Amino acid sequence: MAEMSGASTVVSEGNEGEKHNSIDDSGERKHKRLKCDEKDDQDFISELPDCLIQHILSFLPLTEYAIRTGILSKRWLNQWTYLPTLIFKSNGMSIDCFSDCIDNTLSFFNFWKINKFVIDSRDSHTGELRHKLIRWIRFATRRHVKELILKCETQEGDEDFIEDHDLPRLLFKNAFLVKLKTHGFIFRLREGEVNWASLKALHIGYADLPNQGIENVLYGSPVIEFLELCNCDGFEDLVIASKSLKTFRMIQCQDHTSAIEISCPNLEKLEMLGKLRFKSLKFKDLPSSVCATLNFENDICLHYLGNDKLKWVLEFLLQFQHVEELKLGPWFFMFLSLAALRGESTLLLNNKCLTVVDFCPEVAHLGLSISQLRFSLLEKLVLQLHPKERFDLDLMGSRSSTRMRKKYAELKDGVFDSLVSHLKTFEIVGLHYLWSNGGGERKDTFKFIRFLFTKARMLEKIVFVEAPGEGMIFVHKVCKKLSCIRKASPHVIVEVACLKRHDSDSDSDSDSNSDWDKVEC
Repeated sequence: MAEMSGASTVVSEGNEGEKHNSIDDSGERKHKRLKCDEKDDQDFISELPDCLIQHILSFLPLTEYAIRTGILSKRWLNQWTYLPTLIFKSNGMSIDCFSDCIDNTLSFFNFWKINKFVIDSRDSHTGELRHKLIRWIRFATRRHVKELILKCETQEGDEDFIEDHDLPRLLFKNAFLVKLKTHGFIFRLREGEVNWASLKALHIGYADLPNQGIENVLYGSPVIEFLELCNCDGFEDLVIASKSLKTFRMIQCQDHTSAIEISCPNLEKLEMLGKLRFKSLKFKDLPSSVCATLNFENDICLHYLGNDKLKWVLEFLLQFQHVEELKLGPWFFMFLSLAALRGESTLLLNNKCLTVVDFCPEVAHLGLSISQLRFSLLEKLVLQLHPKERFDLDLMGSRSSTRMRKKYAELKDGVFDSLVSHLKTFEIVGLHYLWSNGGGERKDTFKFIRFLFTKARMLEKIVFVEAPGEGMIFVHKVCKKLSCIRKASPHVIVEVACLKRHDSDSDSDSDSNSDWDKVEC
């Protein structure tokens, strides 16, 4: 009994110890919880350093959003006044409210320099903005602005120019400006008036460019590397002459006829897009290393195409026979198909890379049009297919399409010998556009792919680039067919890459016009 009593005593003491320990543990947990509550009460947002707060604010798309962050903390209240970026967009508000918003914001701005200054009033009725615009530009100029974007509204959408808005003259004397983008202004310039010693990128959109206006701009921009002209008017003769220019892009979506001359010995990229109705287009000192993209339409009517017009197109293409990379739009391949039907002589090209841009199989015949070209150095061929709705399928008529298919059937393999003699890479983008058609276009395209697979002895790679979905099924069927065919090159491999839609940036300098990025599977 004594032993049992002792045992019970020990147990009782143990229980009391456990109870005591549990009381201590609960007190410790309560103390920790109080400490956590104290930490939760701390204002971590206010404790952030100024440089980090300003870095966070710099990612906001509009200055007004940065101003609103003042409600988060007193520390954040005036942080936006030290941001080197000021972006103002009207977003439909009246021009008076918009201008007051800019005036009030600039009155509180404290930073000594501005890296980027944007004024976009395209969504509002512009009204009388000129005198205030001069004051805002002077404000930015005094703070050595590096990037300036000015966009004003057009009268009736994007096809008519805005009411008389001259680009302020004080802007032409700015040695710190690195990038300038304008929309809807008139460039009235005198010789020697422009002094953009640091300007490297210039975008001019929906502008009135009097004769020699762009020449004066280039003369006063000794280090300019990028020039884009988008839907500009007012000139009859356009001369692009610059020793420093590396990229020239011209986009035209409205009727305008002019003579164009380009003389840029260090040019690396040339892009001519849209609808260009020029009287003449001449190139001087065009380097062979340039990448030329010719994806535009002219006013030549295919219904009444004479031999003189066809000859003009062929002679135009000869100006690019020595460039390293050539990208041609569907307009040119329609002419090449017609040239093949009429028995015109073939063109000799020395390009290393040929890209067929936005090709529509229902309008022009790929194999027939390429049969008009002779290549001596071609190593890469890229075919970008495009849906038919972009093109006028009546331009050539159904008879021409039938004739093209019959003509292609008559061609001998020797016609394409120059195409496969040095070819190493063949890439085809958008094969899924043929998925729903199923007719002769799909068969003719596969016939062309099979020809390259069985005849190109130096071929190293065939790449199918597709968007996710049913198109991938079609691609895998094509790959399965190719696996049953004897290949000419023992080292050729077939790859499949996926297209992923990317977010477009309206103010970016990206040379890509596609809504997709290629991602390897």
